[in-house]
Amino acid sequence: MYMLDQGSFENGPYYAAYSSHELSFAGYDIIPADSFSGYAFADEIETICIFSDIIGIGANAFSGFQSLKKVEMHTTDFTEIGEGAFSDCTALTTFQVPETLTSIGANAFAGCTSLTDFDLPCDPETLTIGENAFSKETVFHVDPSALEQYQARFPDLQFAGDLSASEDTADPLPDDTLTQWALVDYEKKNGIAVNAEITARTDDAYEITLTNADGVIVDVYSVDPRTAVGVNQTNAEINLPQTGVTSPGALAAAAGAFAAITVGAAVMLGSGVFRRRKENSEP
Repeated sequence: MYMLDQGSFENGPYYAAYSSHELSFAGYDIIPADSFSGYAFADEIETICIFSDIIGIGANAFSGFQSLKKVEMHTTDFTEIGEGAFSDCTALTTFQVPETLTSIGANAFAGCTSLTDFDLPCDPETLTIGENAFSKETVFHVDPSALEQYQARFPDLQFAGDLSASEDTADPLPDDTLTQWALVDYEKKNGIAVNAEITARTDDAYEITLTNADGVIVDVYSVDPRTAVGVNQTNAEINLPQTGVTSPGALAAAAGAFAAITVGAAVMLGSGVFRRRKENSEP
């Protein structure tokens, strides 16, 4: 995993990471306008993963990512897709739309000719969609009970009367990613090296058991396998995308969860290209 940008706020770290064919983000407020459009590695990215605390994507942020196929949402607070954010991403077929989405900017998916199906699980009364936001090939899938509302609010769009059978939900994170993040989280908070293993799983929660060098259980995390957010055995909140990747040592540990990166990717550490959360600018 190759860190494009990283640092810490008072209430937790942020990072943007690039691995083979994948970009991952956590800890930002909004991924800023024009932040990656035109970068040399743009044609290599096939998946973008959005993690906790990100509420929006700025204008033209990923415009022209012609190899991008899928955008995964591992966050429950996302509300905004900026103007032209994914315009001309001609290979994009899957965009996982959270129920919290309220705004899709003009030309957000213009030229995304492979995006033939788009689920809208959000409230039609609070959703706004800008001009020419989608290509003419896109058909929208909505809850049948909300179909008339959608048709009334967005008469120029094509609607199917049901949500897609494929369900627009994020896939569970890889086991290696979750266990590596869990052990880094525990070591950072307690200063004790541990092992981590997934010992139980349901559709909604994975149990990660942490043991010390003697095999004694020191904690058990219960986390959502898609967001990596949950609680420990004392019901204290844990947010693994925030606390599991925070330091050079932690990054090395987490790197095993991702493929090796290609040589020569652009470095943006400390570049200030990202708009960080409000508290980062306050004294």
